[in-house]
This record gives sequence, structure tokens and C-alpha cells, in this order.
Amino acid sequence: MRPSIIRYDRHALWRFTQRCFQFGMLPHESFLRVEETIRCGKVSRTKHSKKNKIYYKYFSDNLSFFVACRRYGWYLIVKTVMIKRGRE
Repeated sequence: MRPSIIRYDRHALWRFTQRCFQFGMLPHESFLRVEETIRCGKVSRTKHSKKNKIYYKYFSDNLSFFVACRRYGWYLIVKTVMIKRGRE
């Protein structure tokens, strides 16, 4: 697999920072979790999108990250990040 450069959609970045503050996380910590979620590579079966691939990861502090992204060549564009409490 080729190395990817992770980029954020402008709207996704704005909503993502709102959600991470809502759950009491720092943006830097949240960005690391998004990268880890994408690198883990588990595709979600409960959430679907026709255009985007949705990756998920459950973390030990009872937060689930769902990352919807689309690949354009070397770039991986993050369209939205959903953060939820508990497992889904």
C-alpha cells in the first residue's frame, strides 16, 4: 500500500474541533486518534456511505471514532469525523 497524506475538508475540520471540545479532548490528541483510526483500517458495517469509506476504532476511554474519507491519488481526504460514547 502506498503511503497516504491525510488532509481535512474545511467543513470537517471545523465540525471535528467542535466535537473534540464537546468530549473534553485536545485537538492534537484527537488528530492522533483520527490517524490511528485510519491506519487501523477497520471498515464500519453499521454506518454506510455511497461515496466515502468509513473507518472506525474503539478507544479505551469509552469513545468510538468513525472517520469518513475518500482517496484521491496520494491524498486521503477526511470528509467528517463522528465521535460517540461507547461501542456501536
